[in-house]
Amino acid sequence: MSDLENNELVKNLIDEFQASGLEVTSANYGGFKKPHAIKDQRPDVIAWDSDKQLYYLGLVADPEKIDLENMDNKLKILSNLVMDVGSTQNARLPFYLGIPKGNVDDVTKMLDDNNIPRDNVFTIEL
Repeated sequence: MSDLENNELVKNLIDEFQASGLEVTSANYGGFKKPHAIKDQRPDVIAWDSDKQLYYLGLVADPEKIDLENMDNKLKILSNLVMDVGSTQNARLPFYLGIPKGNVDDVTKMLDDNNIPRDNVFTIEL
């Protein structure tokens, strides 16, 4: 996936979060502040739900590279994060995996093969 395609997917993920009423606090896109690393892994988008008092994480994934060890580690860490303060303390963060259209079956299989929890992990075709 080219940098331009990656940027387009990140922008689409930002748009999806904002359309859902989330406040995007940081993103690997344009004028947004770059997301901070969480346990040495950096998502592409971090958003905040002020009603639920809960952070949402988003990661854009290239299905051709998704089996790489680094991506596997990133998915395992980011999909298992929980809120550590507030009214949603100990709630798992919703984690959205943005993928190019037509790749949902491959990504779903990869998530299942690697025992990535599915209760808070959502794939979204962008």
